[in-house]
Amino acid sequence: GETSAKLRIVFDDIKKTMGVYFFDEFDAIGANRSLDNEVGEARRILNSFLQFIEQDDSNSIIIAATNNHKLLDQALFRRFDDVIHYAMPKEEEIKVI
Repeated sequence: GETSAKLRIVFDDIKKTMGVYFFDEFDAIGANRSLDNEVGEARRILNSFLQFIEQDDSNSIIIAATNNHKLLDQALFRRFDDVIHYAMPKEEEIKVI
């Protein structure tokens, strides 16, 4: 579909221009494919992303962020070198910040 084509353009740019690429609200395209409410187009987008990231041989850094990692497809975790969890700060920590 159209989104997969746009994703291809993004990964073509990643290949051409070294940089840091940040995907925010990643659960929007990285949702677990086995969820009951998962629709075909979202599945195709995720499959495209998995294929593109698997083929990426650039020196760019790709970062993805989500507020709900439990929704993400497990195949994504295998494609990233590191997974870093940040917990919400406690009330006392917020005051210090």
